[in-house]
Amino acid sequence: MNRVDSIKDSPPLGGTISKAHLVLSWEYNLKIQSEFIPNYKKVKYLYNKADHANISEFFNGIDWVREFKDKNVQESYGILLNYYNKACELYVPKIDIFGEIRLKEKWFTHGIKSNMRKRLNLWRANQSSKWSNQSLKRVYEAIKRKCDKEIKKGVRDYEKIS
Repeated sequence: MNRVDSIKDSPPLGGTISKAHLVLSWEYNLKIQSEFIPNYKKVKYLYNKADHANISEFFNGIDWVREFKDKNVQESYGILLNYYNKACELYVPKIDIFGEIRLKEKWFTHGIKSNMRKRLNLWRANQSSKWSNQSLKRVYEAIKRKCDKEIKKGVRDYEKIS
């Protein structure tokens, strides 16, 4: 993905062609539109409220020897997973989550997220002290510079692989 679009050149500036300067102009994409999933629906299982006694009874009622007989590991795992999903459907309450979710940018790594959180917390601390604590202010400025560098590096690395 390129962040520079439609490079255009204009007539040269200067008196003679040998000493003229070429003028270039381009459009630079500073922000990429984030992807959204409209009308997103997700089911969240409430495992802490599950009926564990009935789940245990459900699994004990299955003849595992017969189910896994003459099956390889992958097939056995598929069978186990099917029974697990059935047990969850029957005995684990769930809630539906609706709405739109924003997919994170591909270059947004865990390290960037962690440092952005630190930066926000330091900004809030500085706001509450009205930016009077100089050591706190210096720490905030250092983490701000670190975040900016990591974001630029993350975007650059992502663009190299795309």
